[in-house]
Amino acid sequence: MTAPAFERYIPFEGVQSFRDLGGYQASDGRKVGRRTLFRSGEIQNMTEPDLLKARSELGIKTVVDLQCQDSISQVGTGPIADPPVSHHHIPFLTQGAQIREFL
Repeated sequence: MTAPAFERYIPFEGVQSFRDLGGYQASDGRKVGRRTLFRSGEIQNMTEPDLLKARSELGIKTVVDLQCQDSISQVGTGPIADPPVSHHHIPFLTQGAQIREFL
């Protein structure tokens, strides 16, 4: 009997594309631990059950928000960014920047 396949996608009610980044190998050969690093879109849309799942089941304690300030001003950060979770805003793109500038 084999172990079930590792599922990266983690379903949430209000959050798009929530995935576990565990298992990917770094350049030095080490691997990211499963259920330690996640990525998603639209965390501001977390419902109360989503929030409970993120904090209790997944143990999320820190959010690194890559949105530009304009996006945060328009849609906010959502309840996951409130204590006891630590929220860090480190914008990947600045206002008016285009992704093609980084390719």
